[in-house]
Amino acid sequence: MDKQALEVFVKKAIREQGLPDTPETYYELGAKFIVPAIQKSDADLLTIAMYCYEVAAKAGHSGGQAGLASAYSYKKDWEQVKYWAQKSAEQGNPQGMSGLGLYYMVKVEYDKAEKWLQKALDAGCTEAAGFMQTVQTVKSMSQK
Repeated sequence: MDKQALEVFVKKAIREQGLPDTPETYYELGAKFIVPAIQKSDADLLTIAMYCYEVAAKAGHSGGQAGLASAYSYKKDWEQVKYWAQKSAEQGNPQGMSGLGLYYMVKVEYDKAEKWLQKALDAGCTEAAGFMQTVQTVKSMSQK
């Protein structure tokens, strides 16, 4: 589906459901599409989720930015993960902090990963715990 068709599809869905055309709506739609996209490895659903997150993200919505970073991690586009997670983390979003920690973990910058993952944990992001455990395990193994 091209970007114009995607925009028409999403805007029509928003209108038909009587939802406001706001960044929050796009964020919520992205969140609804991302889980089945990942569970089913469905590229079309991932494209819809990413489009919705992108609209929210470009409007400055920190949740949309974190969601877009997360979606890019499934595509292994690590520079986009860093870009959007950083924007989200700068606004204090715990999922953005976790995404930035994931980026640094993948880039084998474990001290930076630990810093961001700890910030995410301190802000209540439970998903950061698994990443933190991985970073700490790898660090302890490399010190032996």
